[in-house]
Amino acid sequence: MRSAIVGAVSGCAAALVLLFVPLAALAQEPLPPAPPIYSAPFQMRPAVAGNAVRIDNSLMVADSGIGHATTLTAAYKVWDELAPLVRLGFMTASPDDPMLEGGAAFVNPLLGALYTPKLGSMFRLAPFVAFGIPWLSGGGGDSPSAGAALATQAGNQSRNMFEGAMALVNYLPIITGCDVALIHGGLTVQASLTIVQYLRARGPEMNAAGATVPSYMLNSFWMLYAGYAIVPMLSVGVELRHQQWLHNDGIPTSDARRNQTSVGGGVRLRIKLSDTQTIPIGLAYSRGADDPLAAAHANNFWLDFAFTWR
Repeated sequence: MRSAIVGAVSGCAAALVLLFVPLAALAQEPLPPAPPIYSAPFQMRPAVAGNAVRIDNSLMVADSGIGHATTLTAAYKVWDELAPLVRLGFMTASPDDPMLEGGAAFVNPLLGALYTPKLGSMFRLAPFVAFGIPWLSGGGGDSPSAGAALATQAGNQSRNMFEGAMALVNYLPIITGCDVALIHGGLTVQASLTIVQYLRARGPEMNAAGATVPSYMLNSFWMLYAGYAIVPMLSVGVELRHQQWLHNDGIPTSDARRNQTSVGGGVRLRIKLSDTQTIPIGLAYSRGADDPLAAAHANNFWLDFAFTWR
């Protein structure tokens, strides 16, 4: 009897050892670090290529009236970190002045590609190239409607004058740019530089005032973004933007329209549908930091939503 009891106790002890030793070893192993969360900016390009369909809406409320722009972007990752994309846009204007005609216009569609290789464990490089197709847009040509022409101007203002590649519908834009992003934990810091060349493809050589319309223009766009994911599904961020004409014979060097600065910020919600599907939603507000955006008292509101998958 005693030997049976001893045998039973010994068996239980052996079972407990076999159970707890692996658990103890597992507890001592460090947990893998959580993957970094990319806090996507609002008006800037993403620094992580992927499969996405995204709609961006901007609304400007200013002394002169209301301007609006909607763009649809579709991107598909074809190889590693390379994603070709297409972008379509539509702009409207509702002026307060009863003497001005409101209107709407489809703007230059863009075709491009984004490549976002990793640089180590925390950085991304994101070169970008694209071009526009002015012959498929409205509001241009030799005799555009006044309302459509005003729509492209007001729509561009609602984007803080950063949509010239789409809004200047008489020009063929050639876009080259590059972003660098730091993505660590929940923090994202991203800097962007874009150069756009404009080649006049249609429209009159003289404007209504009798001045020569430039056949070539060169513009630069500088942006800085900082965002932080408070929790995986919610992030906040701020953007600083500066536009500087490098060559434009249509705007005197002393004119305030040669360069413009704006600042904005907002929140982004990420709704996870599955391990591979997400719906990001962004809501932001921006305002001009100097003239002419500041002089127009333009308040720009931003709403974007997308469907992403992998």
